[in-house]
Amino acid sequence: VMITTAQLTDVIYVPVNAVYTDVNGSYVWLVEDGHAVRRNVTTDISNDKGTVILEGLSGGETVIAEGEDITEGDAVMDLAALTAQPESTTIGAEG
Repeated sequence: VMITTAQLTDVIYVPVNAVYTDVNGSYVWLVEDGHAVRRNVTTDISNDKGTVILEGLSGGETVIAEGEDITEGDAVMDLAALTAQPESTTIGAEG
């Protein structure tokens, strides 16, 4: 049984594992020009899947989920930007 306690619209919602907290508050890691950039955020409610961001993000940014070992300026790749390209290939077994 699921009980809906809140229904929000037009909010910025990021994966729960993308939000970190330290002595300076909550933050996320973003991908900007191929590098990791820390952005401080103000959070609101969250559940086991995601967290609502009130301030610090405008929407459309690429956040890094599970980025505990990242430091400012690390080179990162936006995997969401990778797309499969059509290509000719032969798959089979020789026999």
